[in-house]
Amino acid sequence: MTTTITVSSTAALYDALANATGGEIIKLAAGSYGAFSLDVKSGFDRTFPSNVTITSADPLNPATFSSVKLDSVANLTLDGLVFDHTFKAGDPSFMSPFQINGGDHVTVTNSTFDGDVATGVSTVANGYGTGYALVVRGATNVTVSNNEMHNFQRGLVVDEVTGIKVTGNDISNMRTDGMDFSQVKGVLIEGNNLHDFRRSLTSLDHCDMIQFFTNNTTAPSTDIVIRGNVLDIGNGTYTQSIFMRNELVDWDQAGSEMNYRNVTIEQNVITNAHLNGIMVGQTTGLKVQHNTVLHADGVKADGVDPGVEIPAIVVASGSTSVVVTNNATGSLIGWSGQSGWTVGHNAFVQDQDADKPGYYGNVFVSSSLSSPNGVHDYIAVPGGLLDQLDAGADATLMADGSSPVHAMFQTTEDEGGFVQTRFFDASYSISELGALPEGTTFLWTFGDGTTATGMKVGHNFAEGGSYDVSLTVKLPTGQTDVTHSVVAVQDSNILTLGNDGAFDVYEDGAMINLAKSSAACTYAGIQLNTTGVSASVDRSHVADIIQAE
Repeated sequence: MTTTITVSSTAALYDALANATGGEIIKLAAGSYGAFSLDVKSGFDRTFPSNVTITSADPLNPATFSSVKLDSVANLTLDGLVFDHTFKAGDPSFMSPFQINGGDHVTVTNSTFDGDVATGVSTVANGYGTGYALVVRGATNVTVSNNEMHNFQRGLVVDEVTGIKVTGNDISNMRTDGMDFSQVKGVLIEGNNLHDFRRSLTSLDHCDMIQFFTNNTTAPSTDIVIRGNVLDIGNGTYTQSIFMRNELVDWDQAGSEMNYRNVTIEQNVITNAHLNGIMVGQTTGLKVQHNTVLHADGVKADGVDPGVEIPAIVVASGSTSVVVTNNATGSLIGWSGQSGWTVGHNAFVQDQDADKPGYYGNVFVSSSLSSPNGVHDYIAVPGGLLDQLDAGADATLMADGSSPVHAMFQTTEDEGGFVQTRFFDASYSISELGALPEGTTFLWTFGDGTTATGMKVGHNFAEGGSYDVSLTVKLPTGQTDVTHSVVAVQDSNILTLGNDGAFDVYEDGAMINLAKSSAACTYAGIQLNTTGVSASVDRSHVADIIQAE
């Protein structure tokens, strides 16, 4: 039988728990309940016979705690609360105001962990998240679900835990790590959204969205599932995404007895700007399948990127019983034909060179390459490379059809025609029933003051530039959806001789004066700005141009 108790003070909360026999729901009136501890000093049995829930009486005005410490507690659920950390002078960066130490069957759900930034510490720390949101140590059967964590140094820290489910959480604005795990067994990490981290770029921080490690442990982490998560740089700074280094084996301090065991990483969508998109150290029994591992720059300006900024799948070559299949990624590192490895049907994609295979603009629907509010949600072109290989996460292979209408369009150039002409195709749009119904309308705006209607249209831009093209899809029922894409258009002039005697080149309508650049050979081409011979090209390579032998 469920008993509901409403309290409005910390003392009344303790009293309700002291008299709980299992099955109670304790509702807290709005307000601050300060520091709350259940430990040996509490004076009553903290191992409840069946689940006891502490929740807010009014979900719109939740109860708030400044710290929570649960020691050896069993069968307790914290639901719909606010855990509010306020930085104080002298607090260490590893301050852990919210802890679960030991215990069994403890759940934290539907709650907010509201962090704070450091002040008066150092130029490296000031203005960045500090403290740890939730620390779980030595417990069994823990659930952390549907919570929001933001503005801490680290989010969730889990050590020596057997049986933990981390599902449906939103973690953002962390200075270093979103989730840390060490010496754990029976782990499910599913359906979480980690995004927009704010690292201190002048620090020596090692930043990871999800990290496992073996340093300072005595037993391996085993039976791990990381499934269906979104790890998105957003408008934040780069981090490693899923990082599972095996330090003890790397440092020859242990052998295969410390290998990670029985690890499955699948259906994750990762968009970041560090090589270690999915990095797994020495493991026995590893499956990395149907993941999307892509590149985006976040807060950093877009441009040509070194290899260390392109996310890849990296697996320690000494791992055994490995499956790496049906992923979409920049590259695969660690595979060299080892026996006991199954590797195949992976799509290798890139955003650096439009003339090379796997270019994002060819394998993803154009409008999905835009990132409104920093959210990256790339959708594969139906029938394209990813579709043919069944590569990548389901969320990438198929657009979300849960809304009444989802507007999408593909942009193509006029091959062999006008450099400033583009063709737009809205047939990629879908409704919750699949195909769009008869009577659906399509309105285009091209960012140059002109519009058009129709599912498929062509448009000639009068001059080069970057244009915000939008598509509005309207169902006969009146329901609409709008999507945008920035379309870069080259000017009809590519190279001109300026009045200053130097060459001007044009890229997407923007003029670049070569007189301001030194002679060099860069990724953008050969820059000629010196006397004498700055570059030479063999005659055989230009015969077709000069029409001579």
